Amino acid sequence: MAIYTKGILGGFSGKVGPVVGSSWRGKAYMRSKSDRKSGVASQAQLLQQQKFGKTVGVLRSLKPLLNETFGSQGQQSGYALAMSYHLKNAVMVQNGVAEFDFSKMRISSGTLPNAAMTQAPVLNNNQLVLHWHNNSGLGNAVATDKSLVVLYCSDLLQGVYFQSDATRSMQTQSIEVAMFKGYKIHVYQAFVSAEGKLLSNSNYLGQLMVV
Repeated sequence: MAIYTKGILGGFSGKVGPVVGSSWRGKAYMRSKSDRKSGVASQAQLLQQQKFGKTVGVLRSLKPLLNETFGSQGQQSGYALAMSYHLKNAVMVQNGVAEFDFSKMRISSGTLPNAAMTQAPVLNNNQLVLHWHNNSGLGNAVATDKSLVVLYCSDLLQGVYFQSDATRSMQTQSIEVAMFKGYKIHVYQAFVSAEGKLLSNSNYLGQLMVV
């Protein structure tokens, strides 16, 4: 109900149909009533919140790395770009529930060529062993590019990353994985130029059980 303060031609406070009346410092104002219901989220909004929360949970432990390996765009940090990429490409909805697809996870983005694996990753005495093809000379790939590896445990929502002295031309790398004993880990690899300015898109190398 609205209250008239100066008769039928004066200002009013309250609501009349789609119009809301109010006053500020002695002056009367009218505005249209908002159609939104405050505090009530739609199903689509709830699903988007779920997807966002799922992505934040997965990427949180890798934030320092992603700030470096996804570059920047205007005022957007590398982590913000990584969040955007994964929300669009790695979060799937099944039966109304958001699920993260770790096979679509990316730990870096760039134009440097990656390297094809010559065999699947293997575990040997708590060491993860990788072998790849030396494709130096393909595009701007060179022998001194360094391997960047991320191990991610989805049960713990924890990722660790390694950039050792293993170069493209060395074609192999061994990584200690005892910290994930009893858990499955997802393995990702990318290459970084020796000066750290160029990166490749990462490759997903599969999932292994650390026993």
